[in-house]
Amino acid sequence: MNKTIICYRFSSFGDVLISIPVIMNVLEHNPELRLIMLTKPQFASYFPVHERLQTIGLDFEGRYRNPLRLIPFFIGLMRRKRARYIADLHGVLRSYLLDSIAIISFCRVYVVNKNRRLRKQNLTHQGISPIPGMAEEYAQVFRKLGCMLANEPYSYHPPTVVKSDQVDPVIGIAPMAKHATKQWPLAKVRQLIDLLLHEYNAHIYLLGSASEKTTLNELVMDGVTNLAGQLQVREEIDLIHSFDVLVSMDSANMHLGDLIGIPVVSIWGGTHPDMGFRPVNSNQHTLIQPEIELTCRPCSVYGMAHCKLTDTPFSCLDSISPTRVFKAIQDFIDPE
Repeated sequence: MNKTIICYRFSSFGDVLISIPVIMNVLEHNPELRLIMLTKPQFASYFPVHERLQTIGLDFEGRYRNPLRLIPFFIGLMRRKRARYIADLHGVLRSYLLDSIAIISFCRVYVVNKNRRLRKQNLTHQGISPIPGMAEEYAQVFRKLGCMLANEPYSYHPPTVVKSDQVDPVIGIAPMAKHATKQWPLAKVRQLIDLLLHEYNAHIYLLGSASEKTTLNELVMDGVTNLAGQLQVREEIDLIHSFDVLVSMDSANMHLGDLIGIPVVSIWGGTHPDMGFRPVNSNQHTLIQPEIELTCRPCSVYGMAHCKLTDTPFSCLDSISPTRVFKAIQDFIDPE
């Protein structure tokens, strides 16, 4: 018997990206199933086209700024699609509102476990207890709804680009992050670029948002192209697919490279990969963490905290040397 599941994850971008390979896994192993994914409009385009997947972008800055306006939309959607199953992949007040409507409509509802208590415990700096990744927590929601899933890693590699026989390495660098505790100093990014251009005849592309374009222009030189804010979704995915390796902070670009299936070197400062947000395909990753022990790390789950060090601020990020990141890149470009 066919069934439809409505699922939702509204933000952040990285968390939405993590949901994509899980959703593709669900569709692949449950041919009787249809999925409706609710997210923000700017994220909807990243979901692949699939005959049993409908992605709806909800404008929370406009039409649905008032959460109560979601109620008639959601009731109408459940009725039209005859959906009796709900996968809440977000677990926030806005999604709880939809959950409540679904429950009184006699739907089966399961909410993602965000391990809030364990994350808070890890922030007391009594030692880190590894937390299951969000991909696994998303998968558990679908399993509770009776879906079959393959074992990890969950991966979706869009076959959009066939890599050329280009001998010189093509390297992407996404050096920016939303929060300061996750952003490697730009001076160190420049040193890394100098090392790459000296060692290889590399083609380096800088990725970022339109608001970061001016900052990243400081890194432009021969062999380095700044594409911040210039690419449409399909163009961005195709470009990243052509990279030999992507260097990223703990940010959405890390998860996008992981989703596309290319090697990623990720740099971690105030946040920690064991808090549940490490890349899914860890065999294709090098996780670069501070080279010094800091009792204040991690300072937050998502990077929103202010650095607590007054004498040596951002020591976590400053301790990561360009040479170390360069060697991690070499491991992918020149594997032994």
